[in-house]
Amino acid sequence: MVIVPQSCNGDATLNGILDIQQPLMDDQSTFQPATSEPAPIDPVETEVVSSPELTGGAGPTSFEPPMAVMMEPLPGPTAPEEAVNTTWQRVGAEVLSGVQTLFSAAVYATLIVTFCFQVARVDGLSMAPTLQDHDRLIVNKLVYSEVNMDKLGNFIPFVDANFRTIADQPHRAMAGLSMGGMQTRSITLAHLDTFSHIGVFSGGSIAVTNITDMARFKEKVKLVFVSYGSRELGTNRVGGRGFGGDPKVNVAALKEAGINSVFYESPETAHEWQSWRRSLHEFAPLLFKD
Repeated sequence: MVIVPQSCNGDATLNGILDIQQPLMDDQSTFQPATSEPAPIDPVETEVVSSPELTGGAGPTSFEPPMAVMMEPLPGPTAPEEAVNTTWQRVGAEVLSGVQTLFSAAVYATLIVTFCFQVARVDGLSMAPTLQDHDRLIVNKLVYSEVNMDKLGNFIPFVDANFRTIADQPHRAMAGLSMGGMQTRSITLAHLDTFSHIGVFSGGSIAVTNITDMARFKEKVKLVFVSYGSRELGTNRVGGRGFGGDPKVNVAALKEAGINSVFYESPETAHEWQSWRRSLHEFAPLLFKD
């Protein structure tokens, strides 16, 4: 390599030429060194020229900073180490994805079970001939959605227009069986100005604590009728899981509060049609006595 200093005007000037092709001189005494002092090399910039004899051709000219430092890169992980790291990263991503999937499935299952379905057990006989005592089934809650007053607002005018009725609150009753009894309970408690006689067949009962305005309830409601089959009493269907408590106790408390209340127990029947036929037979003669 030959180092050639660069002049201040940008043109490279040769202060000395070293001819690497010149043969060695035999007589060392005839060798005369250069008398002139070479110009000092500018430490700021130098031009590096590659010798054609060393590179095999004319080398390109490049500029380098005076304090260039070449550092050898640190040794990286070997091929087996990289494979192990990649495997663990993939396993970790798959585990995280699996946990997220399980968590989402658990949330969706909880929402569906809470708001759409419920596991129930048959206590005694059932109105469905294919169900037996102690059978378990899944109930679709969406089918038994609560009847709202908008539907009743269409239904009541239809009844009054097509049947011989007295279209006022003192002469209007509502009764239901099973889930219909529970809907009857909730609707009549919320609309005392619409119904005066209430019949709940195997669908819960009305407790004193369910009545928010006792004086108004006494004024508007003329009869509260609650009935069950004898084989239903003492089971989970009665007095448990939101069914309103013990129906006998609730009816007795309403009587003590001065409300005309009746409890009927169908002998030797369960949650079945025979219980409700007997209940209707007992309920109908008590209507519209005033």
